[in-house]
Amino acid sequence: MKRMLMILLMISLIIGIGGCIENGKEESVSKEEAVEALKNKALDYLSKYDDDFELVSFQSASLMAQYNDLVVYSSKYDANFNVHIKDGEKDEEMEFTDDYFTLDLVEPGSEYMNEIVREYLPNANTKIKLLTQSIKEYKDGIEDFEDYYNSKYFLIKLYVFDSTLSFENKSKINSVLERLKSKPIMVEFVQIKEQAKVEDFVKNHTLNEILESELPIKSLEFTISKNGEIEEGTIE
Repeated sequence: MKRMLMILLMISLIIGIGGCIENGKEESVSKEEAVEALKNKALDYLSKYDDDFELVSFQSASLMAQYNDLVVYSSKYDANFNVHIKDGEKDEEMEFTDDYFTLDLVEPGSEYMNEIVREYLPNANTKIKLLTQSIKEYKDGIEDFEDYYNSKYFLIKLYVFDSTLSFENKSKINSVLERLKSKPIMVEFVQIKEQAKVEDFVKNHTLNEILESELPIKSLEFTISKNGEIEEGTIE
């Protein structure tokens, strides 16, 4: 009798464990399907951009992180950017944000700011770094850099490279700052070595590559606040 009870108990345990394993597998499959569905929705969301994308990594939302975070590769710019997805009970309640604009606006933004700076420093070449975290209206109201420049989101650091810069006589530098003082912006004027085809070098290299090259000699940074106050840094 005892032996029979032991056998029945073992059978019950085996059935119970098997059921738990099966439920675990079903939950795992269900979670994987949900993640894949979320990735596909992210790609659908990104279809508003004229680019080809590849998902690099995915991090699910948790108690510590409110958003699902994706790293996405841009074929157009050969660089990664981020997509954040806030879950909602319905698809229309999901919130998508991304920083693709930090890739898309750098070149046109550098050219746009170059035209402004060259009104006062005709030999200058500029690069920009976007400091804005997100633009919900990008490609849905804010279509290009000029829209961004005139929007509430505008926040950049502008690098001005020029071999003719003078930090002793700042009249031209001050003219540039006066022109820009209606915007919150950081401006770093970088005195560079005289070199043939500087414009091509600046245009065809990334900001980091330029700053790490032998071209810069010294620089001076200014910060313009929202109320138009200009704060000068120290020459480095």
